[in-house]
Amino acid sequence: MSADRYLAVCHPISSTRWRTPLVSKIVCLTAWTASSLMVVPLFMYAAEYEGQCNIFWPEKVGGFKGEKAFTLYTFTMSY
Repeated sequence: MSADRYLAVCHPISSTRWRTPLVSKIVCLTAWTASSLMVVPLFMYAAEYEGQCNIFWPEKVGGFKGEKAFTLYTFTMSY
């Protein structure tokens, strides 16, 4: 949404060819797909244990502990 506003304000003439319903649908689909893929590890490792919902990370993921790998992955993907 902020990218759309930037184009509309800073490039009002040339942005009309990019600000179409098709482009907005593609951008929304891309954002939803990326968001869905980012939560896949949570669904893979979340479980209920003794009435509590917990996340049980694997011991090692690519040389890192599971929690550390998820933190690095989430931090880098969120920016």
